[in-house]
Parts: sequence; C-alpha cells; structure tokens
Amino acid sequence: MAERTKSSSSTRRYCPECGGELLYEPETRNLVCTSCGLVYDRYLLMQKRREIREAIAKSLREPSSPELERIKKRREYLQWLMEQ
Repeated sequence: MAERTKSSSSTRRYCPECGGELLYEPETRNLVCTSCGLVYDRYLLMQKRREIREAIAKSLREPSSPELERIKKRREYLQWLMEQ
C-alpha cells in the first residue's frame, strides 16, 4: 500500500465534501480524505471545486427568501398606490 504523505501548510488541501484534510498518495497519484475516505484525482477535485464555486455564485445572484418577500410587498404597495 502506498505511503500517504502530508502536505505542507502552504499547499494543504481540504475535501470539498466534508472539509477533512486530503493526503496525497504518490503511488496512485490520488488525494484521499482523512475524514470521509473519498478518493480524488486532480481532475475530479478541480471539477468538484468548480461546481461549488458555481453554486456559491448562483446563490449570490439570486435574492434570498426575505429579499423576495420584500420585493413582493413593495410591488403590492405600488400596485395599491397606482389604483388610488
């Protein structure tokens, strides 16, 4: 079995699923999560991180539920005001 090596603090990587530390296995050229045990190759890890970034960007673009409620109330008020 390949010996797992810890990354230095400047290149430390974390699992996108659970946040556990990822250790590099030189024999298989994979990163293995110390917490949940998931195995990532470099490309899968990049894809997962891209998905997370896109999800964060999407959530920042879309108004939250309280924001939607505020917009709805404002529209109702403006409609009521126009009818007066």
